[in-house]
Amino acid sequence: MSSIHLTFLLLYEIFDYINLPNLQMVNKTIFFFIFFYLSCSQNPNTPIKKYLVDGYIENLKEGSIKLEKLDLISNERYEVAITEIKDGHFSFSDTISKWGLHSIVIDDSIRIPFFIEPQKVKIQIPDFKRDSAFITGGINNELFSKHHFAFEKNKGIALIEKNPNTTFAAFTTYYVIMNNNFKGDTVNNLISQLNSEARESDYYAHILKIAKSIDKTSYGKNAPDFTVKDTTGKEISLSDFKGKFVVLDFWTSWCKPCREANPLWKDIYITYSNQNIEFLSISFDVKCHLWKAAVKKDNLPWPNGSNCKGWDEISDLYGVKSVPQTFLIHPDGRILDKNFQPKDFDTVFKNHIKPIK
Repeated sequence: MSSIHLTFLLLYEIFDYINLPNLQMVNKTIFFFIFFYLSCSQNPNTPIKKYLVDGYIENLKEGSIKLEKLDLISNERYEVAITEIKDGHFSFSDTISKWGLHSIVIDDSIRIPFFIEPQKVKIQIPDFKRDSAFITGGINNELFSKHHFAFEKNKGIALIEKNPNTTFAAFTTYYVIMNNNFKGDTVNNLISQLNSEARESDYYAHILKIAKSIDKTSYGKNAPDFTVKDTTGKEISLSDFKGKFVVLDFWTSWCKPCREANPLWKDIYITYSNQNIEFLSISFDVKCHLWKAAVKKDNLPWPNGSNCKGWDEISDLYGVKSVPQTFLIHPDGRILDKNFQPKDFDTVFKNHIKPIK
């Protein structure tokens, strides 16, 4: 019996002995219910998984180094641990229940991504001013080292199907299903292949949730309405643009591909300005001032909105937990296309929008 159980039973005996008036039958029932829950939730046969990260930086003898992880709910990085560098060496060790991609962070600028494994992972960093390292230890780091961010549809699916019992497969599934277009039950079939370690990862519960949103925002479905504030604090809604084709672009100020796409979208906006098309950009920034500064710097002439909460109710509605992502919406509110880039827009236009003569 665990120490939690013993403490709980001891408290119960004390309350019962002194015969507190509040401890009536209903309270005893609650006590036993909680005890039953604790008993069932702690499986003595489930091993506690530990990790050990052993690192060496060749040209940095002293300092501090952080271990970070991306919060899939808030879309913010958070500090898992911090340790000292001694004569170039550093290490992290602890138990963990939800496995996923982490990063070693030096000087709050250099980030080296890797997978924590239930074993020893070695990280050798040749230069602390560059975000590259030699990482060994575990199947997930082996796959990540070879394939990196394999979010292209066909390559991603092949890797998931070949390695369905890995955290890397769950990680890849999470982003592949968001950044590509799927028809029918393909997404559900892909998810059903994940097993073992993949289902223990930090990604699996989020995958199930996102899959439902993706299904609700597939081709032909009505685009969910939402209301958000623009850079001046004025409320704007997607439904305000009914009667026009809408290019709905999701982005953030810190997303490099998003910022690189902005001038291209601006050219398209000008080129198609007389074709009954409106643009609407929604940022998932956490800090409003960074989003507003980016809108100003990129000189975006169309409506821009943000809740400044990171992933929020809008990202939940559309199943967007990765940016950039873009949707084309019909004047009647139906979703016509999604996940296209500026270079694809001429084809998208010909496929879905009748030019004004």
